Amino acid sequence: MTIGDTSYQLGFPFFVLATQNPIEHEGTYPLPEAQLDRFLLKLQVEYPSTEEELSILRRMGRPREIRVNKVIDPPALQDIQETVSRIRVDERIEEYIVAIVTATRTTDRGAHPYARYIEYGASPRASIYLFRCAKIVALFEGRSYVLPEDVKAVVKIVLRHRLVLSYEAESEELTTDDLIDQVLKTIPVP
Repeated sequence: MTIGDTSYQLGFPFFVLATQNPIEHEGTYPLPEAQLDRFLLKLQVEYPSTEEELSILRRMGRPREIRVNKVIDPPALQDIQETVSRIRVDERIEEYIVAIVTATRTTDRGAHPYARYIEYGASPRASIYLFRCAKIVALFEGRSYVLPEDVKAVVKIVLRHRLVLSYEAESEELTTDDLIDQVLKTIPVP
């Protein structure tokens, strides 16, 4: 990490979490698309259910000692990374991933009506991250190979911040998730 002219070596594991409050973002500057593209995932966190909020209130509303328990150590995390690297991805799944991502960049409005809603599609980095995340899903499902369902399970969280919507999409109140659904309908599943 570099701050000014000084660089600092970060330890393993290293990751960045960023939050964005859609209500109170006045005075903050949106990140350029090229910087957003460097984030692996974009998760949307909805309001909690009544039961969840009550649980939050009961945990946080009363003074008590809070303990944070270690659940994994760096060597175990490295083992998981090595295991993920050995998850198999069939060529047809690789082609499926690339087809999804390149479909977000199509300009053929005749063959792909959704194209008018996407100003800029996902970069090749999206293919890489979709590939990697699908492998993680397969691992967590106890498989040594990726299925199309693994790709579908992560496609929105990998792509939603990588698509720049057109004015037409915004005027019709379409979201990136809506357009990803439209893209998926056009790509044959292997």
